[in-house]
Amino acid sequence: MRDDKAWKHRKETGGQPGQRKAVLFAGTTEGRLLAAYLTGLGCRTVVCVATEYGRDVLEQDGLAGGTDGKGPDDRLLDIRQGRLDQKSMEGLLEEVRPGMVIDATHPYAKEVTGNIKRACMEEQIPLLRCLRDAEAESAEEEGVFYVPTAEAAVQM
Repeated sequence: MRDDKAWKHRKETGGQPGQRKAVLFAGTTEGRLLAAYLTGLGCRTVVCVATEYGRDVLEQDGLAGGTDGKGPDDRLLDIRQGRLDQKSMEGLLEEVRPGMVIDATHPYAKEVTGNIKRACMEEQIPLLRCLRDAEAESAEEEGVFYVPTAEAAVQM
């Protein structure tokens, strides 16, 4: 994340001179960890979550900032709640003008991941996709069963 080459692809506007900006689409534990990491680096970060629960978790983790000294500076973090389609994402990226977008949505959120990718391509913003360890998602996980169709699941 500290490699300046990754940030030079787009002129960023707003914020303090030389300050980095990122948009983070979060929906996993990794998203919360990345939000804390980015703001800890002094990066202005817009975190997008789909649900009120996602927002609540970020706030409960102290990531909304505040006066208690436990969270990062409020000016560094902007939590936005709501489901976005590709056009809405493009509008957000145009508004924020980040140097980078990070997709840390759930591994099964294929539609939102596709929308993020297309919006970044349209706005010419570098995109990083945060993936979980393949072992954690494997079929070997205890109590997890993979079936080819919903009908097969009903038959189990």
